[in-house]
Amino acid sequence: MLDAASVEALMRSFLLGTGRQPVPIAKAFDGLLAAGAEKAELQALALLGQHRRFLRRWARRVEIRGPAFEDGRALPPPAARSLMVSLLSGKNGSVDDTLAYAVADALDRRKMKIHPFDLPRLDAFVRLHADSLGTSALAWVARNAAAEEGNEDNPYSFVEKIDVSNWQQGWPSQKAGFIREQRRIDAGKARDLVIAAFASERAPVRASLVKALAVGLSAEDAPFLESLATDRAPSVREAAEVLRGRLPGSAASARKLQDCISRIKVQKTGLLRRGRALSLDYPATIRPYQQLPWAFQTFAGIGLGQLAEGLGMSVEEVAKGANDAVLGLVLAAQAVRESRWPLLAGLSEGRSDLWPILDQVEDADLGEGAVPALQAALIRPALWSELPAAAQWTKLYTVLRAPLSPATFKSIMMSKAWRALPAGTDDSPAAPTAAILSAMAALAPASERGDLRAALRSFGPALTSRANQGLNLLDLIDSA
Repeated sequence: MLDAASVEALMRSFLLGTGRQPVPIAKAFDGLLAAGAEKAELQALALLGQHRRFLRRWARRVEIRGPAFEDGRALPPPAARSLMVSLLSGKNGSVDDTLAYAVADALDRRKMKIHPFDLPRLDAFVRLHADSLGTSALAWVARNAAAEEGNEDNPYSFVEKIDVSNWQQGWPSQKAGFIREQRRIDAGKARDLVIAAFASERAPVRASLVKALAVGLSAEDAPFLESLATDRAPSVREAAEVLRGRLPGSAASARKLQDCISRIKVQKTGLLRRGRALSLDYPATIRPYQQLPWAFQTFAGIGLGQLAEGLGMSVEEVAKGANDAVLGLVLAAQAVRESRWPLLAGLSEGRSDLWPILDQVEDADLGEGAVPALQAALIRPALWSELPAAAQWTKLYTVLRAPLSPATFKSIMMSKAWRALPAGTDDSPAAPTAAILSAMAALAPASERGDLRAALRSFGPALTSRANQGLNLLDLIDSA
């Protein structure tokens, strides 16, 4: 009675409706129920229900798994969430201006993460600044990247910090940063780590690891760099070629040094106090607007000591004799790379046009003293007729990753260039001014935010909306 076939027939009848599919009562119950009896169908349904109750069901095993990654960061204050969405998403938001970088750094400094509910709306911001936003942000970026590329395999783990035991599973930027740190401690050991992991890495990661070897570069790195001449990725070959040109004593370095020295014209100056003036001899095919890019490319990787020795002068004499504005920029960029801060101060004396060196040092291993030295060299309000554009302030912040010092910020606020900022009108606000005010909000030290708020009152709300929101957001994060 009530075998599997009978149960299936009864279930079909009751589910489809007894009018369409008569209930096979007699057949299913072997005559125990009369098909024509009163309430026979209800009795069959009751017996079927009791039969289903006593069926033995296999218990489903529940596997308890740990989280895919650990993220111990705190959530931002509730009031900060709405400000972040307003500032960093939508048609009026921006994810790559100075303020966006400052917000990402503030969250990193306070060990905060983006609220999970806000990740979809802040997707563009998270993608650009994931390295500063913790493991949840890295996981979000990797999850969406895998879906877009059709690759479900994720070769990275999501850890706040990496070490020798897990560095190969770290995020690409974490790997490069880790190798740079290890190069400062033990350059040879760090190189061995790179060599061991190199074959299994993707091309962008391989290129970043090669660039990281610039820290502590020595002749011992030559064999590995020479072996990369046949790497399958052009970016890796180019990065290795640049480092080979910087190797002290190498044939490539010697050739490049001679090329650079041949491009420097030396003239004697003065009668009583003899000196030498240095200027660049540009190729005939180089036009004026091409001079600066050509000079940076030609002199890239040539140390100041090498250049001075080739000219038969001291480094200080070379810097003092630079009578060419472009040559001065080249020397200033190399001074930053070599952390020669007094030399940078001398080269910046009386000049307010050193901002192009930021493009040359954004990947440099800047040591202690870089922040105040670069601020002093670049920020010269007394020499300005107008404030630098917002893009220049953004570049400065991405290199320094720090606000300005209180004294430097005050000097900007008291300058004629600040007072000369065009305010526009309510109907036609000056967009460049709004962007500069937003940059100032990002660069203002915490102690000067109140004074900046007061100064912003002299501008219309159309110009100061983003700046004021940014100040409020940074205050909320810093005080959480």
